[in-house]
Amino acid sequence: MEDKDSKGITSVLEALKRGYETGDFSILFPYLSDDCAFDTSWRRFPIVGKDAVSKYFFAKGNSIAMTKAFPECQYVSETDETESKTCKAKYALRLTKTLGKSANTAYAHVTVDNNGLANRILLVDPLCFECENATMKSVKRE
Repeated sequence: MEDKDSKGITSVLEALKRGYETGDFSILFPYLSDDCAFDTSWRRFPIVGKDAVSKYFFAKGNSIAMTKAFPECQYVSETDETESKTCKAKYALRLTKTLGKSANTAYAHVTVDNNGLANRILLVDPLCFECENATMKSVKRE
């Protein structure tokens, strides 16, 4: 999945994937920049700073492991025609959790700094956003 244009994005997405699949996000922490921000369409304000983002993912991992609610994770790229209408990011991670007969989907997008460290992680509901090049253009928040 790595290519010359990814600049560390795929490494961060791989760490997120492993975290969601195992409930252990410790592999993600070295990839976070000091000023990393985590934003999601389910929170009103972003979580800012490496320590705060690490604490969030540590707690999220504990919750996932305790409930055994591991989502199915798949890489998405701009060449994946099934995703092209929903997500225009060059690289993303699709997370799907099936509850009963319905499946809930979210997308994780990452931007990185010049050192290849994540400076922004977005986790968004595909019904609430338009994404392009791993940035949120609009989020409908009531």
